[in-house]
Amino acid sequence: MANLINPVKHLLLRAKIQPEKIAVCDIYDAISYRNLLVLVTKIARKLELLGFKPGDLAITSLPPKFDWIFTNALFHEACITCSNHGYKPVDESLEVDWVISDRVVDNVEQEKLILVDQAWITDALECEGIGSIKPYAADNEVCRLILTSGTTGDAKAVALPLKTIYGRCSVINNYWCGPGSEINMMSLATVGGFFSAINSIMTGGTYYCVNKSSDVVKLAMSHTIDSVTASPIQLASLVAELESVKGTRPSFRLIRSAGGTVSAALLDRLLRMTDAEIYNIYGSTELGGVTLDLIHYPYSPERAGYVLTGVVVEIVDEDDNPLPFGAEGVIRARSNNMVNEYYKNPQATAISFKNGWFYPGDRGLLKNDGLLLLAGRESELINRGGIKINPDTIDRFLADYSGVEDAAVCGVENRSGIQDVVVAIIVPEDFDMKTLNMELLKKFGQSISPVILVRVKQIPRNEMGKVMRSRMSEQLAVILADYESRKNQSS
Repeated sequence: MANLINPVKHLLLRAKIQPEKIAVCDIYDAISYRNLLVLVTKIARKLELLGFKPGDLAITSLPPKFDWIFTNALFHEACITCSNHGYKPVDESLEVDWVISDRVVDNVEQEKLILVDQAWITDALECEGIGSIKPYAADNEVCRLILTSGTTGDAKAVALPLKTIYGRCSVINNYWCGPGSEINMMSLATVGGFFSAINSIMTGGTYYCVNKSSDVVKLAMSHTIDSVTASPIQLASLVAELESVKGTRPSFRLIRSAGGTVSAALLDRLLRMTDAEIYNIYGSTELGGVTLDLIHYPYSPERAGYVLTGVVVEIVDEDDNPLPFGAEGVIRARSNNMVNEYYKNPQATAISFKNGWFYPGDRGLLKNDGLLLLAGRESELINRGGIKINPDTIDRFLADYSGVEDAAVCGVENRSGIQDVVVAIIVPEDFDMKTLNMELLKKFGQSISPVILVRVKQIPRNEMGKVMRSRMSEQLAVILADYESRKNQSS
């Protein structure tokens, strides 16, 4: 790896051997490898003149295409890069050196903020001279941060060194990349979106930048796109777009779902709109890919998939003692390409990383053939007076219920100190809530069925579409307390 100690070396090579091949494409234009190299080197030169130096941590808050161009320019300068999720305020604990954005970002000192517009780009293209590609000091030096909040909403940073990036790209190519072109609907801020982008340059492919599901359809109709990777909530948006298309629809060979469980109703809609094989990927930013499975009937949403080569999964009890095959417990895993800590966060590291294992926070069971089944998040189990309830099970029922636009379940502590099972639900005004209540009782029984259904305008989800239950529980507690207060005042 000594001669490839910077990812931009791959861009340089591709610009030599396939200069006219499209490197980056969105619905507006396409950039060849030759032109991408020019953009990257010119922007890198301007960043160098502004004072950027190797080892600096730079956050980018930019539209997808420019995010990727500037990420490569920062790699050129051997900086640590990090894409911000949706222009969120920057976490001060990261000790950021620079923020590059096309708009003002909250709580960032002006001297650290680089505001990019067309004039800035034009000025960069007029820079005299091109700086040399700066090498990272070693293959274990951090070059990328991925911000991950899981389902808690509390951001943690995962630091990826070069050797981990190369190792995971190898796994991607072994398991879920094949001939043809892919669109990944996940943003560069996510681990899936980043690896789709970096792998495209390493393999000489095209990175397709999308903002929404309609972009996917437009690109698929104008380019030879045969696979899509997305989270379940992104797939739901895509299938709704496909259903609205009149005439010829794009045809996909593969669809990969990552970051959550596809509901049975969503699977049915996908199969009606496409003949693609649909795969489930289970993994994490910390570990990389853990399992892979081809989704087929009879469909079991609990199936995470079969454990990949190079990954070890164990099920343990609360004292970290390994359990036998078929026993439900806490999932822990280790892989050849995992990280071993959170960036500058020893408290979070101590909770999730123990003795060479990563604890993703999920419960499940492992069969002796390597099939992993999920049984919900350890931290999200609702304790209803001693009865442990997995909210995912009820979520899946609600996702398949006719008329429900979105819904999620969490525990909210009542005045007796017991957690009530509460549903946050988005439904039309004329939706029959009483009938849904009856169906829930019939399906789950009195001890498990939700006791309260609350209409909301939005359900808090992270960047991968996963429900942030702790935040939702806090919001519902405020709503219910306000309701009780107003009811007491009127009585």
